[in-house]
Amino acid sequence: MRNKKGFWFILALVIVIFVAGIVVFKLLATQENAKQIQNLDITNSKAFLYSSTTAEKFITTGSFYTISKQNKVDRALGTKGLELGRILLADTGVVINDEKYRYSVTDKAIKKTKRQTSEFTGDLVGHTNGYQVELYNSGYDGDGVYTSNLYMSKDGKELLKTLPYFIIGSGLHDGKLYVMEQDESKLALHEITLGANFADATLLTLPNNVEGFSLLDNFKFGGNNLYMPTRQDNTYTIMKINLATKKIEDIPFDSAKENDEAELLMAASYRDSTHLTKDAYMYLSRRGVLYTFDINAVLQNKKELVPMKASTILTDWDQDNLYVYRQDEDDSYLETYDFEAHKQIEKVKLKTSYVSGEYIYDFKMNK
Repeated sequence: MRNKKGFWFILALVIVIFVAGIVVFKLLATQENAKQIQNLDITNSKAFLYSSTTAEKFITTGSFYTISKQNKVDRALGTKGLELGRILLADTGVVINDEKYRYSVTDKAIKKTKRQTSEFTGDLVGHTNGYQVELYNSGYDGDGVYTSNLYMSKDGKELLKTLPYFIIGSGLHDGKLYVMEQDESKLALHEITLGANFADATLLTLPNNVEGFSLLDNFKFGGNNLYMPTRQDNTYTIMKINLATKKIEDIPFDSAKENDEAELLMAASYRDSTHLTKDAYMYLSRRGVLYTFDINAVLQNKKELVPMKASTILTDWDQDNLYVYRQDEDDSYLETYDFEAHKQIEKVKLKTSYVSGEYIYDFKMNK
């Protein structure tokens, strides 16, 4: 009897210590956040970073960082984290999400709103025709169906729809969301009408019979055309789809004989490794080579632009420049490239020593 009492006493003590540890962890995080958000300067920040632990961690964490015009990095907000979380630039600040909450961050305040669903993996955020859109890879439901949750917000009203399939690519264009569904037998391109007149239409389907098929970046749009880079075994292509005629062109632009070499042809970062101007479509590879195509997806130029020796590379673009956030073991840099002139025009070392412990999933210039 005495041994049983001792066992239950030890078990109760372990539980109390465990719960107390969680409470202290959350309290310290809350105090740290309260201290940090007093000095937010979103408007005058040069750029932003979002990082998170991976979804399988028992206790997940995330961080939102600002990069000042003096190249100083500050942890502006701590969150519960969201794997593959994204930063959305808004009119008055930025929007980020974690596992349960949406944060609207401005110079003066942080508005924290609980979403209808808990999510563990982000996919896409953006604006189109007044809608704020958030898309999540949500996982299997109780019936064993893979689902993706779609949030649409406009004029203070929010609508949630669940898409009953796995998404490997997406993009916003002309008030609609386009997504590529993948299952064991097919690829299907969906055109989704947002808002009160919500509709999910399948534009076209393709057989999923290519070994090693993957999309390398989200969609870009020009005129009636949708562009996306693909890997098909060790061959790399630009797939161009005319949304009006549904004509598909799959144009190879590079290949490799060995898997190790083929890996270097992958996209430089998980997102934003492609860019579209009125005259050209661009793709940046893991090797640092910039491929430039005309609007018909025909290769025009292939030239090394960005040195890729770093543990973390993230990219962003504007009308004239490619921006690269680079993090090595101890140092991080912000680099600017003129993609038409094929040259680096600025490289600054960032003043930080603690953007670590989490994976950096998004980088945005404050445009």
